[in-house]
Amino acid sequence: MKKAYHLFILTFMSYIWTIIPASADLTDGLLLYFPFDEGKGEIVKDHSGNGHDGEIFEFDQVDWDEGKFGGAIAISGKGAEKEANFDRKGRIEVRDDLGSHKALSISVWFNE
Repeated sequence: MKKAYHLFILTFMSYIWTIIPASADLTDGLLLYFPFDEGKGEIVKDHSGNGHDGEIFEFDQVDWDEGKFGGAIAISGKGAEKEANFDRKGRIEVRDDLGSHKALSISVWFNE
């Protein structure tokens, strides 16, 4: 009986550990997070907790809109033409130094 009980507990614990999802801390090492939820203006707030707000420069037009999740911006003009043209100047500048890093990942969601 004791063996069966221990076997049951071991099996149950093994089962529990397989169904508990592993999750990473999404903010670990995060430098910038711009959700574009401001709705107006030319400053985009950094929601990473690091205070690296950005400023929108040299786009002919910036329209704030509803996104799929929260806010969004629609940019057009000098820096947002459909064909890649790298001599354009439209950009979002970060005021603070982000430091130097050996590796960097950038994730962007575009919609036409």
